[in-house]
Amino acid sequence: MSSQNVLFFGASRGTGFFAMLRVVRAGGHATLLLRKPEAVTDNPEFQALSTEERERATLIKGDAFVREDVARVVDAAGPGMDTVVFSLGGAPSKMTLSRGVLVEPRQPTARAITTILSVLEELNRPGLRLVIVSTMGMGEKAKELPFLFKGVLYGWLLHDAHTDKGEYFLPDEGTRANACGSGA
Repeated sequence: MSSQNVLFFGASRGTGFFAMLRVVRAGGHATLLLRKPEAVTDNPEFQALSTEERERATLIKGDAFVREDVARVVDAAGPGMDTVVFSLGGAPSKMTLSRGVLVEPRQPTARAITTILSVLEELNRPGLRLVIVSTMGMGEKAKELPFLFKGVLYGWLLHDAHTDKGEYFLPDEGTRANACGSGA
């Protein structure tokens, strides 16, 4: 049985959702901030969990852009929270020829992580792990990507989403890592 106590932002689907399932199946506790909790509760994979496993998942309705909601979910996770998983992103809203897929809301990653880190910084909890699920092709490794990724996929089709992640995660990474009191 796991003693993990993980706080999730962006776990209504994708990597965050499946990571949450692994935590509760392993006996840990997961706290999720969700704009639409039904995105999780209506998911057949969540419904297939045992009653005990579902009870180890605390779903809090709120928005990661709202400081009070972030503070409320951090409080709900409690002092035993040892890991924060951030896998939040926007949803495709429309496709354009000039910019590819547009993401709504605009700049979700940069806006949410700024709010979340400001709340976590106040905790000043050394050892708190922050796991950020981002995108491949950021930083130095970007130059190694094949043209189809750099030029077509990230350069046009997913330009908005990739730019949003790049605006926040590339500059001054060491300062942001220290925001949780990690000392990294």
